Amino acid sequence: MVKVDITASTGSYVGNGTEQSINCGTRPSAVRIIRQDRKYLMEHFDGEITTLGMMALGASDNYRKCEATNGEGITITDTGFDVGISAMINEDGHTYRWEGVF
Repeated sequence: MVKVDITASTGSYVGNGTEQSINCGTRPSAVRIIRQDRKYLMEHFDGEITTLGMMALGASDNYRKCEATNGEGITITDTGFDVGISAMINEDGHTYRWEGVF
């Protein structure tokens, strides 16, 4: 059996409509972002080939795979993650909760 230490952290930020950096203190392996009104849920894994692994929560509560273009998505950094201009993760005035796995 292999022992794996996993640390999780949560926080929130307010969207501003322009790219912004979220500081978690270290590089996450994965990030999940949920808009406070639960309209959108996004997930991104470090090393993912696409700019953003995004799941949009539809009216029927079914998830669908979406993909963002450059500058819209999530980029994992050494100190946390950057969010782009997509309203799904950074609409001006909306609050977003994030969960990070380290």
